[in-house]
Amino acid sequence: MENSFIEQVTLRKAGTSDHNFVLNSWLKSLRTSMFFHQCPDRIYFENMAGIINHLIKVKETAILCPTEHQGQILAFLCYERIHDPKVINTVYFAYTKKTFRMLGAQTYLFAQLLGDDPTQYTFATKAGNQAAQALKAIYNPFIMMR
Repeated sequence: MENSFIEQVTLRKAGTSDHNFVLNSWLKSLRTSMFFHQCPDRIYFENMAGIINHLIKVKETAILCPTEHQGQILAFLCYERIHDPKVINTVYFAYTKKTFRMLGAQTYLFAQLLGDDPTQYTFATKAGNQAAQALKAIYNPFIMMR
C-alpha cells in the first residue's frame, strides 16, 4: 500500500450507521460466488441476510475510511481475533470497494487487525480468494457450521 494512501485513511469500529452498507455489499458480493449463484433470490437473500446480520452482531467489524470523511467506507473486515497462538483467527468476510482494491486496503486491514497470526476465511469470492492467497489465509467454509 502506498504511504500516501495510508496517511489518508482511518481504521474504526463499525457502528449502526454502517450496517446497511456492510449488509448490502456483503450480500451482493457473495451472490455471484460459485456457491450461491444458482440459488433462487428469495432463498439466498432471506437466509444469507440472517447469517450476515448475526455475524455483524456477534463478531468484530472494522471499517477503513478516509480520515477526512469517516462516514465513507472504503473497505471492511468482519473477523474474530483470538489471542492464543494455538487457535487460528477467522475472517468471516472482507470487502473493498472496487476502486480501492489494488491499493492494498485488505493487506492493511489484515496487518492492523490480525498481524501475522494464522487466519482462515469462510466465504469465497474471486477477489477474496486472490487477496486471501496473497495474505496466506486458509479457506475453511465449515467454520460457519459451528
